[in-house]
Amino acid sequence: MVGPRGKLVHKTTGTYIILVFGFMANTCSIAGVWLSYASAPPDVQARFSKFLLVSCGVVAPIAYLVVAGLLIARLHKPASAETTDISLRSAEERIVKLEQALSQEQSRKELELPASRPKIVPIRWDKSPDGFHGLIIKNYGEPALDISVDEPILIGTSQLDFWGRTYSGLTMTDGELLIDSHIELANGVGTTGQALRDEMRKANLEDITLRIKYGDMERSYTTTFELVREFWGNGLRVTSVRQQLIA
Repeated sequence: MVGPRGKLVHKTTGTYIILVFGFMANTCSIAGVWLSYASAPPDVQARFSKFLLVSCGVVAPIAYLVVAGLLIARLHKPASAETTDISLRSAEERIVKLEQALSQEQSRKELELPASRPKIVPIRWDKSPDGFHGLIIKNYGEPALDISVDEPILIGTSQLDFWGRTYSGLTMTDGELLIDSHIELANGVGTTGQALRDEMRKANLEDITLRIKYGDMERSYTTTFELVREFWGNGLRVTSVRQQLIA
């Protein structure tokens, strides 16, 4: 496949070949005429001397140069137009990329976390004083509303959920909140979140990802984190906590 630059080189080379061939042909033609003139009788030479001088010495070279100039202009004109078209397309592509970059930067700025916001943080997977097992969370920021956890989460052949419950709110002064959990086993039997570590071990899972959803009066947020299976303590550890503005 030959690109635009290759086509331009080919046309330029072709132009030079035509010019050289034309020059050689024109030279041979003029030489032939002069040889014929030199070998003609004196009376013939006298009659045609002026004609040969004008045609071969002036008209033929001028005509040749005019034709060659027109040929060069015709061959180079499409290449020039094509090159201009490529430059315009390249400029348009750069403009489109710049606009996309500016749009992405604007979107990033719009999704930056505000300074004043709720900050829901997962503390641990534990048991409450009244015997429920689940995720302990705490708010370190402004009041949080409509708190829930994405569910269900597959644990091998079992399924972890949080009863589909949404908690109305949590403030800094409320302290810790337990989000009660439930595990449905493969045989349809249900158990508490206390069995989560064992189910992760059976499924050969080192960690699972959980996402808490909540908001304030104006925006919505998520806190995503990993719950890692450990071999000491209560067996589960919270890590890689990150908050994101989603609307």
